[in-house]
This record gives sequence, structure tokens and C-alpha cells, in this order.
Amino acid sequence: MSSEIGNQWFLTFETEKAAQDAEKKNGWFGGLAAAVSHTACPGVDKTAPRPLLFSIAVDCSYSMQGERIAAACAGMQDIVQSALRDDDLYACAGFHTRVEQLHGPMSKARGAKVELDVRNLQQLCKEGGLTAMNDAVKAGIDGLKAAKADRRTAMQVAGGAKALNNAVCYQIIVTDGIDNSSSVSHEELCRLVAAPGLSNYHLIVIGVGVSASEQRGGGLPCTTLLEGLCAPAHATFQLAADCSALRTQLRWVREQIRATMTCKDRSG
Repeated sequence: MSSEIGNQWFLTFETEKAAQDAEKKNGWFGGLAAAVSHTACPGVDKTAPRPLLFSIAVDCSYSMQGERIAAACAGMQDIVQSALRDDDLYACAGFHTRVEQLHGPMSKARGAKVELDVRNLQQLCKEGGLTAMNDAVKAGIDGLKAAKADRRTAMQVAGGAKALNNAVCYQIIVTDGIDNSSSVSHEELCRLVAAPGLSNYHLIVIGVGVSASEQRGGGLPCTTLLEGLCAPAHATFQLAADCSALRTQLRWVREQIRATMTCKDRSG
């Protein structure tokens, strides 16, 4: 996905060249940040801000133990505490051999505790296992769709069911390897991501330390599979070479959410 797709997420780019130059230097998120700084949004409508549904699933397989899980958890905590408003909804899951849903979409105001999520993810990673990433993506999409249709969830957001149906959906996946434990195939998942049945849906997959040489059963390289999964305009694959790069990518996710929600609130 390139900065050109950003035109679908924001109203206008006053200086498209700035976004393109920044993308060349700092990747897609760099282009996004430059574009946001040149974006003109109309007057703010403070009466009915559009809610955010934020879903994150973190790889807790054996290879994520140590600095990788620590960096992923720190980045998640930063996003939830710094980018999400008290009445935004977020869901959290970990995955290794299976997907462990820690909680469905709920607000900080209603008791969602990111500190508890961090402890639970770290405990899951100590258990270790394989990598059921495909199942985690599908579970996240299913959870977002269920939340939009749930009356109890609608009670948590200003504007009720109508506002929730129009919510912005962000799904974040952090993984460090090829799926080797899912019931959902790569081909099935690609079709689902291409047509998730959700409006205002954005998928971001961050591959930490994944390699073009790592292959699934002699098949396609890991990076090729993840890039293929994120081929639709509403999806983005970001490669993080190491834990430092992972922390940087998660900070960019934080800023992207802030920028998107600011413009969404202003545009109504």
C-alpha cells in the first residue's frame, strides 16, 4: 500500500509531494505523517465523534519470548493509553498454537485494563507454542463484526448503535513468523481480508524479524505471504527488522490512529 491510498482515508492532501518524499525516506507511515500535516479538515463537530474499534493480536509463540514480546506489549500499551479515548473500544488477543481472546471490544471507561492485558500476553508467551496467525486475523475480524451488531456494545458509545455502525475499525497484528497452526488457510484469509464485511476497516500487519528466506513448507517466503495478505488498499504490511524497528512501527500506528480519528471527528 502506498501514500496514494491515504487519499481514501483523509479528505485532501494539500502537499502530495511532501507525502511521497517522506514515504521514500521513512516508509508508508512516514508518508502518512507528512500527508496528515498537510491535510485540511473542516470544522470540528464535538457533539458526535466517530467511535474507534481497535483490535490487536500479538504473537506469543516461542520465538517471541524475551525482547520481542516486551517491545510488542510496550507498544500496545502506548497506543491504548495515548491514542484511544476513554470511550473508544478495544479488543486484545494473543496467539500461539491457538488464539487466546483476552477480551472483546470494551472501553477503558468500562474496565478494560491494558496493564492486565500486558501481563496475560507475557504469560502466554512463557507457555509458547506454534503460530496461529491466520486464525487470529479471522477471529479479530469476526469480533469487530460482532461488536458492531451487539446492542450491549452500542450502549458503551455515544450515539449508540448508529454511531457504532459507523465506527472506524483498526486491526493490528504483530507476528514474527509464518503461520503453522491455523485452521484457516492463507488463501481463505486473503479472501476474507479483501472483503471483510466491515466499513471503515484498516488492517496493519507488522512482521518483526521475518525473512524473505523463511518459507512455509518449501512454499512462498514469509514476507511474500504477508505482503499478499495486505494487498488490498485497506491493509498494510510493515516489516520491522528488529525490536527497535518494532517499537518505531508501533509508534507510527499510534500516530496514524490519532491522525485518522482527528480527521474523522472533524469531518463528521
